[in-house]
Amino acid sequence: MTQLLVNAALASAPFALWHVARGAARRRELDLGPTPAAALLTTSLACAGMGLGGEPRAGGALAGIAIAALTDIRTGYIFNPIVAATLALTAGLAFLSGELVDAFAGTCATVLPMFVLWVLSRHRGLGLGDVKLAGILGAGLGTANGLYALAAAFVVGGSVATLLIAARRARLGSHLRFGPYLLAGTLLAVAYHRLNAGVIP
Repeated sequence: MTQLLVNAALASAPFALWHVARGAARRRELDLGPTPAAALLTTSLACAGMGLGGEPRAGGALAGIAIAALTDIRTGYIFNPIVAATLALTAGLAFLSGELVDAFAGTCATVLPMFVLWVLSRHRGLGLGDVKLAGILGAGLGTANGLYALAAAFVVGGSVATLLIAARRARLGSHLRFGPYLLAGTLLAVAYHRLNAGVIP
């Protein structure tokens, strides 16, 4: 029964978080545009699949990171209510699976380097929303896998930024919306460990 409820929560999480995002955008007088039905459905299936695969905590984190990436693309913001709701979901799932300490350690491990970069960049290279989103990544994947995902996000983001600069579509010092790259790093880390170990260890 508990597993059924967990899977239902994971499947519905992207849709619920999109609703939260719409409310947050409305309060800032921002337009999120049309509902990305295909993206929400794909995310829902992926999150439910991770629950069935024995990794509900990672599925909860993926839901929030995916929605935050969408809002970052469309508005340039990662809304605090999305971060708070996703952390609550991920922490609850970690508690149910007895992994709350690991989730907390993962959050600390991924937030610290991002916070240092945010300070060193004088708030221009990264946004504070990116720092918070990295915490969700660590909570969902744990310390080691969270750091792998974070490194992958920087590799992907750096590669894209280099191509944009080479094509003269961006300049050095241009602000990079990092949410989509955190999503890419998360997906790469999950895919790598599922291919090599079946599930994230």
